[in-house]
Amino acid sequence: MISEENIILREEKRGLNEERRILEDKFAEEHKNSTDKELLDVVRKKAEELERLPKKHEVVGFVCIKARFGPWPRVLEKAGLKEKKAKK
Repeated sequence: MISEENIILREEKRGLNEERRILEDKFAEEHKNSTDKELLDVVRKKAEELERLPKKHEVVGFVCIKARFGPWPRVLEKAGLKEKKAKK
């Protein structure tokens, strides 16, 4: 049976070119045992480099990171880069 995580990963990778797909797969393999903090530090570091909030396609490893934390806005919130939107 295919897990929900594998389906998400496959869908995210569908839109990537071959070179980027290889980078994403390599990142996922290298970070399969990374802590939440370590993965969120990747996003924080990219934000620091860009001096703004990174878009998901600007972060190598976004497929793996999104699989762990959910949609990109939630990733930015969990990384402490964006305030959580108040519910209406």
